[in-house]
Amino acid sequence: MVKNDVPFKKGTWKADYFMETNKKEANPIIDVATIVLTLSSIILSQIIFYSGKKELGIFIGLWPPTFVALGTLLKQTFGKPGESPNLPVGGKDSSKGDA
Repeated sequence: MVKNDVPFKKGTWKADYFMETNKKEANPIIDVATIVLTLSSIILSQIIFYSGKKELGIFIGLWPPTFVALGTLLKQTFGKPGESPNLPVGGKDSSKGDA
């Protein structure tokens, strides 16, 4: 790694973006809904699997990662009002060596 190519060096757009992203407070309803959907689909898939419908249980068991990904997307989309979760346009990229 080149000396000037430190990932997330303070003052670069990457560091500023991720620092701001971590400060966002998502709607707690999104967190609760994600947890409830994930846990209920895991429990439901176990119940269905052990009741004899193995293929349906496996199918429902594939849903939790989708619910977690959807919850993460919603948390990133609906952060604090007035803050954009998008990367800045024309920001400097330290990985290109122009630091």
